[in-house]
Amino acid sequence: MPVKPSRKRPPKPRKFQSVSLEIRPLTFFAGRHLKIKCDGVRPVCGPCTRVPKDDECEYTDVSSRTKDLQETISRLKARINELENPHQTQSSSGSSRYEVGSPTPSSPSIISGTSGSFSDSDHSLLGVQEPPVDMIPMLLDSFLPHASQYSFFMHPGRFRASALLQLPLGHPNRPSPALLCAVYLWGIHLSRSEPLVSYETIFIRRAQQHIATELSDRAHPVHRIHTIQAHVLLSTYFLGSKQFLEAEFHINAAVTLSLGYHLHMIRSSRPGSSDPPLLSAPGSAEIFLEPPRNAIEEGERIRGFWTVVYAQHCLIMTLRACSSNSSNTFGVLESPGLHIDTPWPLDITQYERGMLPRDLRGVDTVQGFVVRGVPGPNSVVSAQVQAMVLLQRATQLAGKWSRCKGSSVFLAKKGTEDDFSNVSASTGSVYERTCRARGAYSAVCGGYPSVSHYYGSHGEEARMMAVTHALLSAAIIQLHRPQCGADASGTGEAVAACVVAARRILNTLGDTNVPNFGCASPVVGTLLLLACQAIAHRVERMRYFQECLGSTLNVDVARNSEEAALLVDLQTGLTTMNLLAVDCPLVQYQLEKIQSKFNALGL
Repeated sequence: MPVKPSRKRPPKPRKFQSVSLEIRPLTFFAGRHLKIKCDGVRPVCGPCTRVPKDDECEYTDVSSRTKDLQETISRLKARINELENPHQTQSSSGSSRYEVGSPTPSSPSIISGTSGSFSDSDHSLLGVQEPPVDMIPMLLDSFLPHASQYSFFMHPGRFRASALLQLPLGHPNRPSPALLCAVYLWGIHLSRSEPLVSYETIFIRRAQQHIATELSDRAHPVHRIHTIQAHVLLSTYFLGSKQFLEAEFHINAAVTLSLGYHLHMIRSSRPGSSDPPLLSAPGSAEIFLEPPRNAIEEGERIRGFWTVVYAQHCLIMTLRACSSNSSNTFGVLESPGLHIDTPWPLDITQYERGMLPRDLRGVDTVQGFVVRGVPGPNSVVSAQVQAMVLLQRATQLAGKWSRCKGSSVFLAKKGTEDDFSNVSASTGSVYERTCRARGAYSAVCGGYPSVSHYYGSHGEEARMMAVTHALLSAAIIQLHRPQCGADASGTGEAVAACVVAARRILNTLGDTNVPNFGCASPVVGTLLLLACQAIAHRVERMRYFQECLGSTLNVDVARNSEEAALLVDLQTGLTTMNLLAVDCPLVQYQLEKIQSKFNALGL
């Protein structure tokens, strides 16, 4: 006999009426509507097992979906009222515009006991909380001593003082909520405290939620620069976590805001000084910031723009080193027709001492430095930004040389004499510029102070200068790389120059006299990867020639001695990367790449 299909009773339409939740401790809602006595069995009661229904079982001793929706609607209505009446909300005594449905910033319920266990009961956009007041200084002190490594451009003392003010979250006298959450995130990450590290995701979410609301027209003018800083800190965090898509999103947002606020035209001598932001979002309205209130605020804006440029090209360099599909990625320095007139940045204390001349005006700052050799100020942060600019130009120039070289070989095989002569002339021109750049970059390397100059009490400056010298050495490697050849057929001079530059990177970034290099910028791993790849290429090249040309006793002894030294250098790079990879997934990934290369060499 055929089996009868099970019948499913269609749900009855419900009347919208208020229902008391205090009938019985375990009353089942559907049981009351259908007038069926409920036996209280979970997760599905007996009557619903026998008579299936569409809705899930809901019990009165737990929060129902209806109750949750009502509470959410109430919170959203309150939030809409706050957004429509911001002045009324801010003027209310002792209230915070972010307190709806969440504890106050100093609420002890956020952390229980002394173990630092954050509670995050509210997962909505309104669930905004801060650590208690006694924990905020600890998080700030974990981050601020290493802040420059993670592209923090604001005045650290002023930021700390404003963050500790007993004012509600979002008050204009305090940092913006997104920036505070980003700093708390880094403070938790650098504290390396097991009870706290697991809560990094909470502050990632909160920072991203606040950034979405801080872009409105009603955002306080002071907080506009803070939003850029928050984007940069999040991008650096995601880069170190090997989340490239998120890192690229936040740095591109920082670039868009910087150009939209015309931070690239600060102190410009150009008439009008209002070039359109070429990389901004289409259709977005330009916003002109109010004049800075003092020299420190102006310095933060100047440092902010150059920090965004630096952080973006750190990301681009890392993407190109880790992925072969990012060759089309370009940044601010590669944007055609974009004029950058903002002067080079100073150390934040130099702005505090009034060392930025009042009558200073600039035009084509990058071109003046790269083409005409106009020197920058005596500043550690300026040296680091200039080193990144030189590395970007070296990479760009080397790419042109490689393309011209490949085109000339292709046309020579086809036998097109006229085209070949034109391409050869272009190749020669690029090659001449490359040769001139090599000499210029070597001179720049010698022009900056050595890392040893900052030993002792200048730990932060020593780390920044170490990265600066490593960036300049990376530029030398990029300039010589096209002549090294992927098939080990490059000139000995170019390969030797790459090895010298690679050793300089390894020695500089592995300098044990530089304190706290464990708290290093994610770009350090990329520079170490570049140096190790250059060393490994040299070993491959030596073995290639040994197989092709045969060997004699004297030649073998020399080659074995050089190879042994190169392997020591490679091992030094691996050791340094191992130390940095402990808390940095990006360096761990890069270490695995070079370790596989090391294993391929049979070592």
